[in-house]
Amino acid sequence: MCRTLVALGLYEPYPGSQRDPLALFAHQVRAALPDVDEPPRLRRGREAAARAAERARARAEREAEDARLAAERNDPVIQARIAETKRRMREQLAAARQQARYRR
Repeated sequence: MCRTLVALGLYEPYPGSQRDPLALFAHQVRAALPDVDEPPRLRRGREAAARAAERARARAEREAEDARLAAERNDPVIQARIAETKRRMREQLAAARQQARYRR
Protein backbone atom coordinates (compact mmCIF):
# COMPACT_ATOMS: atom_id res chain seq x y z
CA MET A 1 0.00 0.00 0.00
CA CYS A 2 2.79 2.40 0.82
CA ARG A 3 4.32 1.78 -2.60
CA THR A 4 1.08 2.78 -4.38
CA LEU A 5 0.81 5.94 -2.29
CA VAL A 6 4.34 6.93 -3.24
CA ALA A 7 3.60 6.15 -6.91
CA LEU A 8 0.66 8.56 -6.76
CA GLY A 9 2.84 11.23 -5.23
CA LEU A 10 1.29 10.78 -1.80
CA TYR A 11 2.94 9.81 1.42
CA GLU A 12 1.75 8.49 4.69
CA PRO A 13 3.17 10.37 7.65
CA TYR A 14 3.56 8.92 11.08
CA PRO A 15 0.29 9.20 13.00
CA GLY A 16 1.50 11.68 15.62
CA SER A 17 3.54 13.91 13.30
CA GLN A 18 0.66 15.90 11.79
CA ARG A 19 -0.86 18.97 13.39
CA ASP A 20 -3.76 19.07 10.89
CA PRO A 21 -4.53 15.71 9.30
CA LEU A 22 -7.50 17.15 7.39
CA ALA A 23 -5.28 19.71 5.68
CA LEU A 24 -2.84 16.95 4.73
CA PHE A 25 -5.71 14.92 3.31
CA ALA A 26 -6.96 17.90 1.28
CA HIS A 27 -3.44 18.49 -0.01
CA GLN A 28 -3.09 14.84 -1.02
CA VAL A 29 -6.46 14.85 -2.78
CA ARG A 30 -5.53 17.97 -4.76
CA ALA A 31 -2.17 16.44 -5.64
CA ALA A 32 -3.79 13.17 -6.77
CA LEU A 33 -6.37 14.80 -9.05
CA PRO A 34 -5.24 15.61 -12.56
CA ASP A 35 -4.67 19.31 -13.06
CA VAL A 36 -7.21 19.76 -15.85
CA ASP A 37 -8.74 23.03 -14.85
CA GLU A 38 -6.80 26.20 -15.29
CA PRO A 39 -6.44 28.53 -12.33
CA PRO A 40 -9.39 30.90 -11.88
CA ARG A 41 -7.29 33.98 -12.57
CA LEU A 42 -6.13 32.60 -15.93
CA ARG A 43 -9.66 31.43 -16.80
CA ARG A 44 -11.12 34.87 -16.00
CA GLY A 45 -8.39 36.53 -18.06
CA ARG A 46 -9.02 34.20 -21.01
CA GLU A 47 -12.78 34.78 -20.79
CA ALA A 48 -12.29 38.55 -20.57
CA ALA A 49 -10.06 38.46 -23.64
CA ALA A 50 -12.66 36.39 -25.50
CA ARG A 51 -15.41 38.88 -24.57
CA ALA A 52 -13.22 41.79 -25.70
CA ALA A 53 -12.52 40.04 -29.00
CA GLU A 54 -16.26 39.42 -29.48
CA ARG A 55 -17.03 43.09 -28.78
CA ALA A 56 -14.33 44.17 -31.25
CA ARG A 57 -15.71 41.79 -33.89
CA ALA A 58 -19.26 43.09 -33.37
CA ARG A 59 -18.03 46.69 -33.52
CA ALA A 60 -16.18 45.98 -36.78
CA GLU A 61 -19.33 44.40 -38.24
CA ARG A 62 -21.42 47.43 -37.23
CA GLU A 63 -18.87 49.80 -38.75
CA ALA A 64 -18.78 47.78 -41.97
CA GLU A 65 -22.59 47.81 -42.15
CA ASP A 66 -22.64 51.57 -41.49
CA ALA A 67 -20.09 52.10 -44.27
CA ARG A 68 -22.16 49.95 -46.64
CA LEU A 69 -25.33 51.90 -45.82
CA ALA A 70 -23.49 55.22 -46.26
CA ALA A 71 -22.25 54.06 -49.67
CA GLU A 72 -25.81 53.09 -50.61
CA ARG A 73 -27.11 56.48 -49.54
CA ASN A 74 -24.62 58.14 -51.88
CA ASP A 75 -25.30 55.78 -54.81
CA PRO A 76 -27.37 57.58 -57.51
CA VAL A 77 -28.98 54.34 -58.72
CA ILE A 78 -30.27 53.51 -55.26
CA GLN A 79 -31.39 57.10 -54.72
CA ALA A 80 -33.35 56.93 -57.99
CA ARG A 81 -34.98 53.66 -56.87
CA ILE A 82 -35.93 55.23 -53.55
CA ALA A 83 -37.38 58.29 -55.28
CA GLU A 84 -39.38 56.06 -57.65
CA THR A 85 -40.73 54.01 -54.75
CA LYS A 86 -41.74 57.16 -52.89
CA ARG A 87 -43.48 58.50 -56.02
CA ARG A 88 -45.45 55.25 -56.46
CA MET A 89 -46.41 55.21 -52.78
CA ARG A 90 -47.67 58.81 -53.01
CA GLU A 91 -49.71 57.92 -56.08
CA GLN A 92 -51.21 54.89 -54.36
CA LEU A 93 -52.03 56.93 -51.26
CA ALA A 94 -53.66 59.66 -53.35
CA ALA A 95 -55.70 57.02 -55.23
CA ALA A 96 -56.79 55.41 -51.95
CA ARG A 97 -57.84 58.80 -50.59
CA GLN A 98 -59.75 59.56 -53.77
CA GLN A 99 -61.63 56.25 -53.55
CA ALA A 100 -62.37 56.85 -49.86
CA ARG A 101 -64.02 60.21 -50.73
CA TYR A 102 -66.36 58.70 -53.25
CA ARG A 103 -67.40 55.80 -51.01
CA ARG A 104 -69.06 58.04 -48.45
